[in-house]
Amino acid sequence: MQKIDYVTHCHKRCYLQGVEFNVINNKALLGCRAMKRTNNCQVCGCSWNNHMHITYENEQVSVDKVDENIKLLINEKQSDQIIKEEYIIDLENRISQLKEEKRIINNIMITFALFLRQNAIAPFNDAYIDYLDHFINEEKIKKGANPTTYNNDVLNELETSRREYVEKMETIKDAIVTDNSSLTPISPEEINNLENQLYHLTISGQTLQMMKDETKRGYINAINYHEMLHNSTSRFSIMQKMFSPSKLYKR
Repeated sequence: MQKIDYVTHCHKRCYLQGVEFNVINNKALLGCRAMKRTNNCQVCGCSWNNHMHITYENEQVSVDKVDENIKLLINEKQSDQIIKEEYIIDLENRISQLKEEKRIINNIMITFALFLRQNAIAPFNDAYIDYLDHFINEEKIKKGANPTTYNNDVLNELETSRREYVEKMETIKDAIVTDNSSLTPISPEEINNLENQLYHLTISGQTLQMMKDETKRGYINAINYHEMLHNSTSRFSIMQKMFSPSKLYKR
């Protein structure tokens, strides 16, 4: 088991109102017909907090990526040992780059959360923790399925990210409560700049941009669909009233 896919459609064309799209651990999902007023889904058996009201679908696509450095060494007929050593160096560099991008993403998420806390009118729900918990649970399931070959570094990194994020957010909460003057207000312009910084990350940037575009497209389609459904229902209701017996035969 290399990857867990959540592909079950527990309630296609869900008409539930007042639920946020693409957000896990959303209590509004308790009102979904698939839950039938219980805490567990009657279709898949999982808890309500493992579900999302999605506006898009993910599809796994296998892609063969050629390492140009290794290809060059092969073309130059270098020895297998040299090729292996260069390949290991390339992988180690990529791991280091991914770790640095993870650090940048975590810091930007903290800034986003601080901005929302500083400007929120309603109570702020930190969904980032829910997502980290979700991925940690995924990794624990993978580890349980194949403990001998599982790479603990993945789970350890996620748990470390969660712990560091929680610690920083607790510090921010305390600063907000005590009205600490050292906590500089964050402007919308800074948020826009940080968002653009995410999209320019060397490895993750293109994926993050694509996720944003697809989420936005799915959100717009969902809104348009709900508006169409509402308009159709309203027209049907009006027609019912117009041609009901009480209207047709009233003198």
